[in-house]
Amino acid sequence: MPLLREHVNPWLIKLLGWTGLFQPATTRPGWALLPRVVILAIMILPIISSLTREVMNAVPGSQREAVLALGATRWEMIRVGVLRNARIGIVGAVILGLGRALGETMAVTMVIGNTPQIQRSLLSSGSSMASVMPTNMPRPLAICI
Repeated sequence: MPLLREHVNPWLIKLLGWTGLFQPATTRPGWALLPRVVILAIMILPIISSLTREVMNAVPGSQREAVLALGATRWEMIRVGVLRNARIGIVGAVILGLGRALGETMAVTMVIGNTPQIQRSLLSSGSSMASVMPTNMPRPLAICI
């Protein structure tokens, strides 16, 4: 968060401040949505990339060879022969990654600032459903189950 607050945020405000997404924070600078997005992206990227790699490796070699035999280039073979056959698995990998991001409530709660207001700027604090549920739970979740 200090790296984003001191180096990245001023750069984003200067370059993209006109869009409204990167306005300077008015409350609790540093506790913002942008660090949450960065942390969740780092957390889910390994799962999505490893599952996507496995799905792409599961495409039969005969399918790849058939596309190449028809005169396709290597990129066309990847685009037509591999990605078309693996797209359902890639969507599944993305959904599993997003499910993990939703489950990582404590990282979100500590970074976002827990302000129950909807803000226009990614540099201002906020809250998400994943961080509101554990903080507003009247009793432990294990008792509810």
